Amino acid sequence: MGVLFDVFFVLGVLIIAIMNGSEIIYYSQLNGYNVSSLWRSFFDKVKDNLLNIFMCIVIIVTMYIVNFQNIYYELIYLLVTIGVWCWAGNQFAYIKKIKYTKRAIRQSIVFLILTIAVAILFCYIHSFYLAIGFPLCFFLNYIIYFLTMVLLFPIEKLIGAIYLSKAKKKLRKHNRLIKIGITGSFGKTSVKEILNSILSQEYYTLATPKSYNTPFGISKTINENLENAHEIFVCEMGAKKRGEINELCKLVDVDLGIVTAVGRQHLSTFGSVENIYKTKKELPDYLYKKLCVFNLMNFYTSLMYKDFVYQKIGVFILKHRAIAGNKFVVKNKQVGLIAKQARRAVFCEYTKLNNVYAKNIKAYGAETTFDLNYNGQFVCKVTTALLGVHNIINILLASALAIVLNVSSSNIARGVKNLKSINARLEKKQNENGAIIINNGYNSNIDSAPYALSVLKLFDVKNKVVVTPGLIECKDDYKCNYEFGKLIAKHATEVIVVKKKNRQAIVDGLKSQKFPSQRIHTVDSFESVKEVLSKSTKDYVFLIENDLPDNFR
Repeated sequence: MGVLFDVFFVLGVLIIAIMNGSEIIYYSQLNGYNVSSLWRSFFDKVKDNLLNIFMCIVIIVTMYIVNFQNIYYELIYLLVTIGVWCWAGNQFAYIKKIKYTKRAIRQSIVFLILTIAVAILFCYIHSFYLAIGFPLCFFLNYIIYFLTMVLLFPIEKLIGAIYLSKAKKKLRKHNRLIKIGITGSFGKTSVKEILNSILSQEYYTLATPKSYNTPFGISKTINENLENAHEIFVCEMGAKKRGEINELCKLVDVDLGIVTAVGRQHLSTFGSVENIYKTKKELPDYLYKKLCVFNLMNFYTSLMYKDFVYQKIGVFILKHRAIAGNKFVVKNKQVGLIAKQARRAVFCEYTKLNNVYAKNIKAYGAETTFDLNYNGQFVCKVTTALLGVHNIINILLASALAIVLNVSSSNIARGVKNLKSINARLEKKQNENGAIIINNGYNSNIDSAPYALSVLKLFDVKNKVVVTPGLIECKDDYKCNYEFGKLIAKHATEVIVVKKKNRQAIVDGLKSQKFPSQRIHTVDSFESVKEVLSKSTKDYVFLIENDLPDNFR
């Protein structure tokens, strides 16, 4: 009977490890396999399960006091406890959510081996004490996963070094390849997609997919996708601390660069905007006697432009009286591009010499047109389905580099027009009833949010709804989301605040602008909003502003 108990104990520990461990690995993956985030998720889990933990303590204390030493009772108790775990748990849902990279597979295998080994070792303990300690498997799983990370650390470092070395070697062999680096607090992916669309009209190009902007993401693209026939490599470069952009520049050995913007993004890791500025500046600093393109409509990147002593191009939207008082024309109605309190400074005047700029901007329904000019001369008329002022800036940044690479004006216009939308970046869709849904769910911040919110002004509908969980990685999350709430109040008629993390701050910000309480709705997940999005009618436009991964509640 004792052997049977041991077998069920090991199986029970293994079942709970698969169920609970898959959740741990999933959240660890979301946080970049960071040790500190592992313990943060552990404490969050404890807070969310205080009642369960209390019941475990009651069971343990009760068994110890009553001292049930009967092996049959202990076996029944063990089976019931396993059943309760499986019934009350997540039914192994996180197994499907894990992205099974080679690293995740390695971790899963080592985690399960260690779990089985520990469970077998525990079998040398008296079955009574095993029964008492069984509810503590929850804590055991975190300790075993931490041990897994420690054991695999040197292996991961070695694999990473080999992977990076292989990518560098492949690039060195491809000595005719033009390598373009794009960095900035926001707009990187959009500029990359636009530039790749334009350049692919005349060149055989390769661009990093999605948001692959880390050393391993870029290396993976090079190792798996770069061919001898490729002529241009467009590389998005992201960072969360000083030195990381320089590391990417050395990895790729960039020939040309674009700096999109500097904003208050990742302040929780950078610490200050000054550190963000210095980090993004690592790209132009690397481009010794080479060319870099700068967004002159962002204060910090305009400073970089002034400091850069080599060949440079700035882009801006021309402040000109001919733009109908800074207004778009939408369905024959004059609609302000931005709110009254807004930022006329979004239009600016720089020298036209050696710079790229847009003028005569007009929007007709789903399309925006403007004249693209370089060095004081008309280049082409651009038509785009991409929404928002900042996408005009993104098009100018991409077009500037295309001009440097001698892409024809017709191909610049064609490349921009071919790009219908960019995933989760003001991506416009329509439901069956005609309601407009604009998905700007990717990584918004307090500096890019005004551009996204101003897009609502392009739609002549009664109901303008912002759906948002708020902003993260701010220096002060409450203050940032309070300001965000105030911004939303100027553009929306209704707000749906998703998840709890930033709920109070956003609501407080909205109410400070006397936004009606009955038009503020709160839900715990995006699943709760899907029915509203699918059933709304054509007098609604929804802006989904930012998304938060599952590790934020």
